[in-house]
Amino acid sequence: MSEFKDFIYLIGDMFTWSFQILKELGNIPNYFYAVLMFLGVIYWLNWQRKLSAEARKNGTIE
Repeated sequence: MSEFKDFIYLIGDMFTWSFQILKELGNIPNYFYAVLMFLGVIYWLNWQRKLSAEARKNGTIE
């Protein structure tokens, strides 16, 4: 039973350590994910524009 308890404490210590890193980074991860989402939206809108143009050309757009 002690080995399982040690394993659980190990997982808890790893989470605590990883959250300390996030605390030290401040808002950098937030900015990173915001830029990543913005680029994803730009990519998606460009892809949608191409698909809509193809559908108009084929006469399959409703």
